[in-house]
Amino acid sequence: MSERPKEHASKACEVKASAGSNPAATAKKIPHGLPWGIFCFCGQPKRVSASVTTMDVDALKSELTKPITEQMLRASTLMRVAYVAKDGTPRVIPIGFWLTDGKIAFATVVNSPKVAALRERPEVAITIDHDGLPPRCLLMRGTATVEIVDGVPDEYVEASKKSMSARGSEDFSGQVRQLYDYMAVITITPTWARMNDFETTLPKPVEEILKTKFGS
Repeated sequence: MSERPKEHASKACEVKASAGSNPAATAKKIPHGLPWGIFCFCGQPKRVSASVTTMDVDALKSELTKPITEQMLRASTLMRVAYVAKDGTPRVIPIGFWLTDGKIAFATVVNSPKVAALRERPEVAITIDHDGLPPRCLLMRGTATVEIVDGVPDEYVEASKKSMSARGSEDFSGQVRQLYDYMAVITITPTWARMNDFETTLPKPVEEILKTKFGS
């Protein structure tokens, strides 16, 4: 077994989100006669401030416990995580994940550039989407903590079963356990979430246009 990396021997300190709140999203039915197909864009880019965007605790819990949200979190094989690299440029990665006590976690190799980047700037954005009709798009923001663990987490192997056969997952488990002496487990605490199901909810800018043109 290789020597545990000294710079990774201790757990990373947690970075808490700054205070703030946003009103809870109110579900609204799309007016009759307007096809969902014209609403296929999940929002518009906005300039990000230095503070972490948060929402009211009850509103966040309500968004994350919607049946459709819970189903996507359980069944989806990949999420896309956006973060800022150490050189200040944006990054986005597709990666498998698992749930743990209301948080989202994934594992990676300890020398991955994203480990160092997330220690320095723990703010992340996540999207989990479903390519179907109508589309489904779960958007989240949060803060990440990094922990170096011995060996391969069982949850990491279990998460692979969502996209592999039992035999394939068994082979995968043997390979990664032989390869990795340590892994970095990155746990994300959500601070903001929105489920756009394109039936009862739409991207906020689209909802605002609909409200202006058709009323609430």
